[in-house]
Amino acid sequence: MRNYVRYTLLALAILFVFASIPTKALNLGSFIRNNIFTDGIDDTTSGGEPVSMQQLKAQVDFFKQALDEFGAISPMQAAQLWAKSRETRNGVYQYAVACPNLKQVIERKWGKADENFWIIGGSSPWVQKYEITHIKKINSNTYELTIKYYWATSAGDSDPSYDILTIGRENNYWCVQAVR
Repeated sequence: MRNYVRYTLLALAILFVFASIPTKALNLGSFIRNNIFTDGIDDTTSGGEPVSMQQLKAQVDFFKQALDEFGAISPMQAAQLWAKSRETRNGVYQYAVACPNLKQVIERKWGKADENFWIIGGSSPWVQKYEITHIKKINSNTYELTIKYYWATSAGDSDPSYDILTIGRENNYWCVQAVR
């Protein structure tokens, strides 16, 4: 049951990414929400039999394959989704806007989606807000964007941190190539 919850949470996180991308993913995300999860989450198959670990892993893999087909429509959107990942502690956003090479790095660091949580960060500090403070056009297919994160704790504000993203165009979408 614990693994079922893990895979359900990952599947739901992927759905939230679909809902955040205003491209074809939005339509797919709406379809999934309206047609798959309308009866609530159940740990049985349509035949009433328990869902196996193999079925759950396959479902997560299907979501991951679908996620790999979508991307950000601008460098700014890629940066915003990257920042949203930090804000929500949901690593799926970072995976969604990472270029293929960076996706491999993410999987090596966090583990495969069907075997591990992609929750990033901890309960404290948390991102209070973020802003994109710098945009530099390197060439027509590459930008560098700086994201400033404002952190808070129960004791008050914490020092800000920065991500410097190199964002490039690949396969008609914008994706994060590198992070410093």
